[in-house]
Amino acid sequence: MWRPGRPQNGSIILYNRKKVKYRKDGYCWKKRKDGKTTREDHMKLKVKGVECLYGCYVHSSIVPTFHRRCYWLLQNPDIVLVHYLNVPAIEDCGKICGPVLCSINSDRKEWLKWSKEELVGQLKPMFHGIKWTCSNGNGTAEFSIEQLVQQILESHHAKPLPRTHTCLCSSSLG
Repeated sequence: MWRPGRPQNGSIILYNRKKVKYRKDGYCWKKRKDGKTTREDHMKLKVKGVECLYGCYVHSSIVPTFHRRCYWLLQNPDIVLVHYLNVPAIEDCGKICGPVLCSINSDRKEWLKWSKEELVGQLKPMFHGIKWTCSNGNGTAEFSIEQLVQQILESHHAKPLPRTHTCLCSSSLG
């Protein structure tokens, strides 16, 4: 079976659904409550009142701003257009905020199962083409995926912090 690897942020790919298992893309997507199946949302889009386009989308289980969206014509369901997109949060000042990760403080067991290499492998393509800087009180700082992964791993070996919705770059990354 041909496997595409992890498509980068911004990728738009056409697949033949009969020949390629495009959903097996190497990413970890949000699961349903049963924990076994991917939580995909489905919809049919209408043009002049006639259903003609089918769509489904799923959110990353690691980065809530990263999505995979799939579309196909109901007349020709064999060809699917798949779009990977990370829409990062925006700070009050209008700059792209550092990444906000799912469950960063709420589920330590989930985060402890990841190795540094696995996390870098998941995150790098999600943030392809995105440079982010954040104000950390000492000016503006840029940081890398490797720094982010290191901070995640360090924070989960320490006592968990109370859950907050603050940007990760407001901590020790800068």
